[in-house]
Amino acid sequence: MSWVWFDLCQEPTTDSVLASAPAWTEDGCTAGALCAWTADRKQPTPTAAKVDARAVDASGEDGWVSLAMAPPGIFLPFDDTAVAHATRMVLGMPPADVFSTLVEGDDRCRGALTGMHGEPSRLGYDHLPTSFLP
Repeated sequence: MSWVWFDLCQEPTTDSVLASAPAWTEDGCTAGALCAWTADRKQPTPTAAKVDARAVDASGEDGWVSLAMAPPGIFLPFDDTAVAHATRMVLGMPPADVFSTLVEGDDRCRGALTGMHGEPSRLGYDHLPTSFLP
């Protein structure tokens, strides 16, 4: 599996960015920009994490994103029971158009990205509209 750097930034960036899309909260407030950078560069922001490259499409359709991302320095090992339980919960839900864990290093889970086109009810209450999905 190939990966790219991913982060929710305060402002859109063009600094060697692979893809960037504005993001809003459910009530229409600006949430910043979802940004992705190629894996061949140094970590672009202090809070960037690795995401599956298939989760990013610079010319993708508008969609809804649920982003759960721990602050820098906070993570769980992938074999932690909370990570295993969250993975089982996702697998038991209707399929999403995009799903990827967010990784720091090779073995530390920092969160997850789930994306849907169309109706966002599958995502629960914490989704952000964006045009960042494949």
